[in-house]
Formats: sequence, C-alpha cells, structure tokens
Amino acid sequence: MSSEISSRLKRVTVASESTYLTDAVNTILTDGALDLIHQNFKDADIVPARVVGDASRIRNSHSGHKHFTVGDRCVVTFEVPLTARVGSGAGDEAPYHAPVLKAMNLKETVVSSTSATYNPATAAQEAITVYMWEQELEDTKQRLTYTTGVRGTGVFKFALNQEAMYSFTGVGTYQGELSNRIELFNPTTGAVSKLKDGTTSATARTTGEEKYADKDAMVCTGMTITWNGTTFDIGELELNLNWTTSTKEIINNANNVSKVLLTRDANNRIGGSFELVDGAELTTLFSAVTADTEGQMVIELDDGTDKITITADKVQLGYPTKGDTSGLRSYSVPFFLNGDWSTLAGDNDFSMVFAAS
Repeated sequence: MSSEISSRLKRVTVASESTYLTDAVNTILTDGALDLIHQNFKDADIVPARVVGDASRIRNSHSGHKHFTVGDRCVVTFEVPLTARVGSGAGDEAPYHAPVLKAMNLKETVVSSTSATYNPATAAQEAITVYMWEQELEDTKQRLTYTTGVRGTGVFKFALNQEAMYSFTGVGTYQGELSNRIELFNPTTGAVSKLKDGTTSATARTTGEEKYADKDAMVCTGMTITWNGTTFDIGELELNLNWTTSTKEIINNANNVSKVLLTRDANNRIGGSFELVDGAELTTLFSAVTADTEGQMVIELDDGTDKITITADKVQLGYPTKGDTSGLRSYSVPFFLNGDWSTLAGDNDFSMVFAAS
C-alpha cells in the first residue's frame, strides 16, 4: 500500500562534524551516550540536485538521444528561532542550534556554566550533517533525506512583536534522493529506531537523551539597540553575514561537490539595515554618515532569565532611504561592520553572547 507524504510534518536533526564529511548524526545514532536533539526550526528543507548532461550523437534522424545525470549537491535551508542557551549548568552554555551557528563560520568559545560566545571566523568551523525525516500520513513510516559537509550563510531578523529568527542557506554534498518508505521511528516512543540504511537498528539512548530542542521564543519587544551610545527608535533590523558559499568540485569525486567553504570578498562586509522611526535623531544619523564615523552597535534580547547580546565595535552607517510607516516618516538605514584593525588577529567584526540575564 502506498501512502501520501505530508508537506508539513517532518523532523530535522543537525550535528557538528568533528571530521569533515563523516556522518555526525549516524555517529550519535550508534552511541547511546550522546544526545540526539531534534531541532525546533520554523521551516527546513533539503533539496538534492543532479546535473543533466547531453550525450547527443550523430544520427540521420531528429529523434532524441538519451541524457545522463550526475549527483551535484544538496541545497539546505532553515528558518531558525534565535533561542537562548540550553541552561545554566556546565555543558548547557550553548543554544540547541549551536551547530548551525558554527556552520556559518561562527567560532564558539564557552565559559563553563556561564556563557557561549560566537565570533565570525576566517578559518572554517565545523560543518554539519543534516537529517530530515518526512512523515507519511496513512501509516507510521517516514522518508529520509540527508546531507553531509553543510556550510552556509545566515541573516538574523528582529521585528516588532515577532520571534527573533535567522535564516540559513547552505550547501552540502549529494547523498542521494528521498529514501524508500521505512518505519524509521519507533511508533510507540517516537525515538529513531533505524539507521539510514533502513535495516540496522539505532542504538538506544543510555546516558544520552533524545528530545526536541524545546525552548521559549525570544520575542522582539523591550529590546536594547544602540549605536555609539545613542538609542534609536527602531521598527525592525536585519544582520546579514554575507558569506559566499564556495564549492570544490573535482573529477576524482563520485559526485560533483567534494568540499564546501565560506568566503567573502573585500567589498562584501557583514552588514544589514534597520528601520528608523525617530525624527529626533536624524542629525546624529546624517552627521555620522557624512563623517564616516565608526560606532559601537549593541543589540540585546532579554527574557528576564537569559539574554543574547550582539556587540559590533566598528559599525558605519550608510545613507538612509525615506519610507512611510503608518503616516510617520521612517528611514531604511544600511550599516556595515568593520574589523578592529588596531590588532593583527582580525575576526572581531562582532560577538554574539548567550548568557544569563
């Protein structure tokens, strides 16, 4: 009997690869001491892509010729809630979605039982393995799509009365299309019961946990947003990492993409824009734009228990564009993050800190 696949019901798990292209989710599924976390993404997809090649031949007829295809890559997209750290104890300093942050070349620094900090890095950080199980609607079976070696860029989004989010767009290696229909989950407990081959049993959790990344939303209300000590009245703000996804493609590989790295040219800085609804601060804004002033930008979310603080020390404002917000003059203000070149190390455009309030 066949079954229809739900377009909405799915489970997504990501895991950092300690060794590039080694299936990190499979490692967890075969070690009961490791935690298996199913992410609470708003949306997610993995789209395998194949290249179609033309194998035309000389014939004395216009009839068509058989083509060939080669596995190319997987395109991965997420909408990720920007939630707080897992907890206050040792080992819980980072958020559940930390593997995605690292896959965007954000280097993780943990202070035990206190905080986790993420900074943009030039050197490649850990890629992720991504599993997506899609649920069938007429039985208890699933279809699996997965990819390894995933890295990508992100855009952080803060809007009035909305949950803080970031979008992720990345590339991974081609690992095949949708799996056969298999009961990959235990229908009673919901735990993953089979590995990707559909026959080998997953190792039961012992000291490790299997659970959803269940954290409350960090809502964009009562936020602290300042530039150079000035608090602007802001309706929404976006911060774009502006990475370029660079792929290594070689004839030696069974599929096209063999490695994914993140790069950025000199004219494509980390940056973004915010909606300014604040006529009183226009003089400050235009003076900063014309003087090429660099100022510190601080963006802080705080739910009373945990906070997320983004600090960029060298931010330039761009020339604003006029807009209309419910009859009030508003401005779309671009901004650009620079490094602190008073030191030689670099990689200091901003820091994102997850800590207690």
